[in-house]
Amino acid sequence: MVLSKKIGDKKEVATCLINIGGIYDDQGDIPKAIDYYNQSIKLNESINDKAGLASSYINLGLLYYNQNEKKTSLELFEKSLKIRQDIGDQYGVSVALNNIGGVYEDLGDSAKALSYYTKSLKTAEASGQLYALALALNNIGFFYKNYGLYDEAIKYYNKCVSIQERLGDNTTLANTLNNIASLYFFKDDLKTASEFANKSLQLSKQTKSLIVIRSASNNLYRIFKKQNRFKEALEMHELTLKMRDSIRNNENSQAVTKQQLKYEYEKREAALKSEQEKGFNYIK
Repeated sequence: MVLSKKIGDKKEVATCLINIGGIYDDQGDIPKAIDYYNQSIKLNESINDKAGLASSYINLGLLYYNQNEKKTSLELFEKSLKIRQDIGDQYGVSVALNNIGGVYEDLGDSAKALSYYTKSLKTAEASGQLYALALALNNIGFFYKNYGLYDEAIKYYNKCVSIQERLGDNTTLANTLNNIASLYFFKDDLKTASEFANKSLQLSKQTKSLIVIRSASNNLYRIFKKQNRFKEALEMHELTLKMRDSIRNNENSQAVTKQQLKYEYEKREAALKSEQEKGFNYIK
């Protein structure tokens, strides 16, 4: 950021401010994170960088979302959505719609939540943005899971799996597989539940995702216990407890059950370029 200031690159300075805010956010230093996000908002406003301003709003909105300040986060997400619509950024529109849906779901407005998730999905489909598409599919699956509509949830989760596999996004893939395992457990299809939970556990071990290892091992514990496979159940219970303790000692562990997306400009551009080079197209 020092170099960017020296050469007068205000746009790059604003991007650095967002990223520094993100670091403080991840570290749990909320006042500093808010300060840097607000600095990025002011700078982006002064140089009329609408894309950068929308990024600032998304990141600050997510901070307030995680602090349970849902109405404030909703206002910021809506500001980001308006800007993304104005500049024709369909990826950003899909992300903002998804995040707004997440807020409404938490506020108990299921109709609005599903409406925004569906709009996010349609936008991602139309623009061919696979990361946004996987995000929307996951959250619609999560929505139906919460309302006990297991077959509908499985349908959307399976679509999400196919996208995540093509993207090579193994961390979120492991989480989705585990969500599917839970659904088959609720349907009392223990054989299928075990297959998905095992896949999730193996993949999460590869990616070292402590949260998902804990969830997958806990799923297997419940499955084995119900099957009277007590030795395997005990092994999975011990692994669950081990992961729980590890997560408590790891401040950077983050849940990915219902996914929100930070709008980090440089990473987003790299991901979009990679998608274009691979020639991805979504097929229903």
